[in-house]
Amino acid sequence: MKSILIVTQQFTVGGLETHIRGEIEQLSAMGIDVHLATGSLLDPSLLPPVLKSLTPGLALEPSASAQQALAAIEQIRQLIRAHGIDRVHIHPFVSIIAAAAAAELEQVPYAVTLHGPDSLGSHYGPTFDVLFKDVVLPNCGAVIAVSPEVRGLAAAYVHDADLHYIPNAVSFQHLSLDDATPRDGHWLVVSRLDEAKVPGIFDFCVKAKDSGVPQVRIVGDGPARPALASWLQQRGLSDFVSFVGNSAEVRHLMADAAGIAGMGRVLLEGIAARKPVVLVGYDGVKGVLDQALFDSASHANFSGRGLATIDTETFQEQFARMLSCGEVEKLHFWARRGFEESAVWTAFAERIAATNPPQRSLLTDLHLCLQDTPAHEHAPYLDTFGFLRELENVRRQKQCQQPVSTISLLELHLQQAMHKQLVAERDNHIVELQQRLSELQLNINDGEMQISQLQRLVSTYQREIQNLHHSASWRLTHPLRLSYAAVSRWGTPIFMRLPMRWRQMVLNKINPSAHPVASSTSSPSNNDLSWKTFSQLVLSQRDQYKGIFVQEPAIGWNVPLYQRPQHMAAAMARQGYLVIYRITDEMEDGIRGFREVEKNVWVTNSDEVDTIDNVIRSLYSTAQLISVKDIAKNGVRGKIVYEYIDHIDPEISGDDSIQGLMALKNFAFTGGADYVVASAQKLYDEAIAAVGADKTIMVQNGVDVGHYRDPRHKTQVLPASLTNFKKRFKHTVGYFGALAPWLWYETIAQLISQRSDIGFVFIGPDYYGGIDKLPQADNLVYLGAVDYKTLPAYGMSFDVCFIPFKPGDIAKTTSPLKLFEYFALEKPVVVTSDMAECVRYPEVFHGASAQELSLAIDNAIATKDDPAFKQRLADLADQNSWDMRAASLIAGLQN
Repeated sequence: MKSILIVTQQFTVGGLETHIRGEIEQLSAMGIDVHLATGSLLDPSLLPPVLKSLTPGLALEPSASAQQALAAIEQIRQLIRAHGIDRVHIHPFVSIIAAAAAAELEQVPYAVTLHGPDSLGSHYGPTFDVLFKDVVLPNCGAVIAVSPEVRGLAAAYVHDADLHYIPNAVSFQHLSLDDATPRDGHWLVVSRLDEAKVPGIFDFCVKAKDSGVPQVRIVGDGPARPALASWLQQRGLSDFVSFVGNSAEVRHLMADAAGIAGMGRVLLEGIAARKPVVLVGYDGVKGVLDQALFDSASHANFSGRGLATIDTETFQEQFARMLSCGEVEKLHFWARRGFEESAVWTAFAERIAATNPPQRSLLTDLHLCLQDTPAHEHAPYLDTFGFLRELENVRRQKQCQQPVSTISLLELHLQQAMHKQLVAERDNHIVELQQRLSELQLNINDGEMQISQLQRLVSTYQREIQNLHHSASWRLTHPLRLSYAAVSRWGTPIFMRLPMRWRQMVLNKINPSAHPVASSTSSPSNNDLSWKTFSQLVLSQRDQYKGIFVQEPAIGWNVPLYQRPQHMAAAMARQGYLVIYRITDEMEDGIRGFREVEKNVWVTNSDEVDTIDNVIRSLYSTAQLISVKDIAKNGVRGKIVYEYIDHIDPEISGDDSIQGLMALKNFAFTGGADYVVASAQKLYDEAIAAVGADKTIMVQNGVDVGHYRDPRHKTQVLPASLTNFKKRFKHTVGYFGALAPWLWYETIAQLISQRSDIGFVFIGPDYYGGIDKLPQADNLVYLGAVDYKTLPAYGMSFDVCFIPFKPGDIAKTTSPLKLFEYFALEKPVVVTSDMAECVRYPEVFHGASAQELSLAIDNAIATKDDPAFKQRLADLADQNSWDMRAASLIAGLQN
């Protein structure tokens, strides 16, 4: 073997990349020319200088269209010919198909490395499964499994003679004992900081602190770093733990550390550096590494899968024993025999050198199908049913050229794949029809409910009018009313407009348009559980949950604007809590007892909830229906969490509610609440000053990322009022949210007047007459309230998203949900400069006047199509998901 081409879907920071780096260095040392081809995700700083050539940016991702996949195959073929490649080595995932097809067409032997169970997972659809498991693996010259676990899984698809266990490996030569002397006793955690790994890292940091480690440094980065930092802060570990970020100098950092913690290759690198090593799994610490744990962990590539998480006492015992028994040198000697990099890659080179060119297979037919796919077809080809059917047709036409046994097997699997695709499409169609049926039934029920609400309002007004007509004040003010009517006969009197506006606000509040998951609460049901039945069926199983989370009345579950209480309730349920969401009879529709609206989320109007012991009771600073007396009564049965989510202001809550809300705040801030949760920095600082850092938790607002990225929104038919409006303008700026007093209406009017070239779209319910304050302009359209389940489709049509709060305390203390929802849509955001929780993100554009906002909009438009900018927004959305917020709350409550 003289030259090899390595193909990988990505090359950034992680175990796969360090594995490939070692491969490049070791094969080059053997005199083999090594070339690398990657997808669009690449960090070239991690590449060793001995690499002969680098070809980045190939379309190797699941989103690749047929034309993009064809171009990737041709590029790989060209590399094979240009560099005289005689072997191809392929790493996961979708990159396997294009690289294997190119190798087959060029008749070059190829090998595939499987790095974990996910390498064999069915994540990319039935077409990929057929091509990968039934074509590539059986036809591959060598399939490399990095662990016994993966080898066992791959045995179902690969001939035994072609399946080899070649483990991950590291160099045991790069450090000497003299180089490995720690300076200050700190430990090093090396890991990507994603949502799956940070719980284990947090567990290690807590146990390391309790075991006398002086400091922990974390090398690595990822979308879950803010959540981990928040947990550490709430646990009082911010000074104990420091973040180093991504680094290409991990070996040197390890040499300077007293010990290493992590999983996968990190453990081997720590052993090679002659350091004590702790295996950190996805859910916690698995133990201090010794020979026995090393043997157990090697089965699953040192991931910790299948191993129990140890408690703090066991960790401290293992930690002390490791420091006193010379286990480090024993482990170094033991691991070196099987995981030395030079020996492992020599074995790999021997295996791949013995491989033969692949036989012609369905991959050749794949190439023909890709060539025949129309250029205008932009859908991912692996998810396209038409492509799968065409692939089957090509195979049928060539049946006579293939052995009968091979034809029947492939035919069977292709038919199975097509059947799975058809079933999936049928199920999606059924779901859509059920949703439409539910919507129709919802409309009927909503109409009935609205009639009932209106009838109650009419009855109330009739009683008030009757009482008024019979009052002494009515008779005494009769002359004044006549005079006022004479003056005001050409317009509606103010004393009538205000009650009418109040009535409209009430109707808006009870508007039945709702979030899709709330459809189950839209009508009376005979299936609602009584308190007795709920206690027997649900509360009796409370030990299966992490705890019980009671959301005291804050906002109805079924409201037009799906808000923080509903989001946090659903997220707490996903985190393992039993959630009871309390409502009031006046504002909800037909619930009589307990109704499960999402898994482990029960909505109820039952007062018996007050009798449940040992619960977490969440009280919102905006809750207008709860008195201090109510909360004090319930506090003896659990912890009280006061959610300080808004500056208390009449513009938010109304004049009549301020006294009660301030009473609740004073109660919480003077020791009545066990914890105060703040949604913004200014509120957080105020809470700390009142109750102290130990009782204050920062939990900002978040976003349901999955809802805003659902591809079905892209096919949503938008109303003609919007589509026709958009046709008149090159760019549109959009806002969705309440038309409320805290918007900067005067500046909005100036901006719209100045920018007649831009269309402005406003969506949302009217609060306190906000609609009347919007300017009448040809370049503005108001669409009213839009159902949350279709709202992302409207947001996708914007070029720029807008949050124009007027200057003041509300703007400075608000963490708007819509900011993170805009991020999830990957749309640039323009806000007013007083919005401190928004402008702290450098990606957000802002202005303090109409002129500055106009310039900010131009700058936002200039960046709206920048892929790197859109990716930063997507990352921000991931970092601010509601699941992250719920995890932060739980971590704070466990402090």
